Amino acid sequence: MPIALANGLGGTFNSWRFITERLADRYRFVSWDYRGLYRSERPPDDRMESYSMENQARDLEHLLDHLNIRRAVLFGWSMGTQVILEFYRRAPKRVMGLGLICGTAGRPFETALGFKLSKYIVPGVFQFFRRYHRPLELAAKITSSIPGFVYVWRYLGFISASGDVEAFRELYKEVGKIDFKSYSETMLMLGKHDAWDILPNIDVPTIIFAGDRDFFTPVEVAKKIHRLIPHSRFVLIPKSSHYAPLEYPDEFIDHIERFLKECLKRKPAGRR
Repeated sequence: MPIALANGLGGTFNSWRFITERLADRYRFVSWDYRGLYRSERPPDDRMESYSMENQARDLEHLLDHLNIRRAVLFGWSMGTQVILEFYRRAPKRVMGLGLICGTAGRPFETALGFKLSKYIVPGVFQFFRRYHRPLELAAKITSSIPGFVYVWRYLGFISASGDVEAFRELYKEVGKIDFKSYSETMLMLGKHDAWDILPNIDVPTIIFAGDRDFFTPVEVAKKIHRLIPHSRFVLIPKSSHYAPLEYPDEFIDHIERFLKECLKRKPAGRR
């Protein structure tokens, strides 16, 4: 059974090792880098609208077509949640199941960090990043080469003390390679995306993961998604952050294995 992995913004396929290393002998995993990030080039027109979630979902559709994958289970982490929901809007019959990890269904700036003013502050921050991306790229390159920088993130509470330090070091090394112009424009388009309207129409097995210490996507957001998607399953990972899969991989694997068996049992479904 094919499983497509939609990364968090700034993440790569390596971020998914908590699942790929354990299940690669039974499932086929595919993924890709978002437009303008890592090994993917910027779109030819390089307009900010080119980084929309609708276009990211089209990229996933092209990837599946290229690999001759008719149907797949989709997992999305953070931004990837919005990408796979948008894909479901486009092609529901190609979706066997949805795994939503520490993400929202749309308008993330309205709930990020848990306070109302974030919807005004966060876009301004990324407009700044977009304009001054060169110095940010240099800063990211320097800090990502410092082995102990991950402890700064832990001290600030962005990651749990239980997290795999080496996994986070590898993750942050990749941040040093980011094109911050593409990153910022993707983030700004992410903030405009809204897929809340399709949630009540989802009719494939769906599992929703949340970290109870996630500053970026509060638990209340995940619970709202759970209420709106019929027959969905909600899993709260205690003492975990936005990076819960790298902090408590064993808990994720137990739930994911049961979920994938459920997806295999379901007959093809989906409606527009």
